Amino acid sequence: MLQFSNVPAARLPQTGLTLDNNTLYGVANAGGISNAGAVFRIDTGGTGYAIIHSFTNREGSAPAGVVLVTNNIVYGTTLNQGTGPGGTIFRLATNGANFTVLKNSPMP
Repeated sequence: MLQFSNVPAARLPQTGLTLDNNTLYGVANAGGISNAGAVFRIDTGGTGYAIIHSFTNREGSAPAGVVLVTNNIVYGTTLNQGTGPGGTIFRLATNGANFTVLKNSPMP
């Protein structure tokens, strides 16, 4: 059974998953190493669950959803933190490598 209850595991998964081949990608806005949220993947059969990225506040926190998975790259957003308090737009490889903040969003 998949559980989202123990830190550093992902907690509070958000609605919506993105399907790429036979793998689902999603985000949880709590848990992970810094309790700032995580990106996870799981096979459609329920196996292969893995956290592919744990957020630090500097990278953003409280990820809000996976926007797109294309060409082995996951794109998404966070609601909070980054270098400004307004969240981030990020990308990373589907294997968790090469995490990059594309944009920090300042608060108005």
